Amino acid sequence: MTNRDVFVPTTFPDLLAIVEQKLLESQTLEFKRQLPEAGKNADLAREMAVLANAEGGVIVYGIRQDTDGRAEKL
Repeated sequence: MTNRDVFVPTTFPDLLAIVEQKLLESQTLEFKRQLPEAGKNADLAREMAVLANAEGGVIVYGIRQDTDGRAEKL
């Protein structure tokens, strides 16, 4: 897979589709329920480094995941 193969949601309907299809997190797609609190960016930096050192990818904020890593709710 190349960076061109990474799904990048750019619209609200894209986000709805992620949840409706219950997409699973992967090496190139990471879900976060909310932005980190001010001054607590270590997790964000770590996730960005992991994606950058692999195949690239997207972190999508505003999506809650279930215990299996599938998109569950906006």
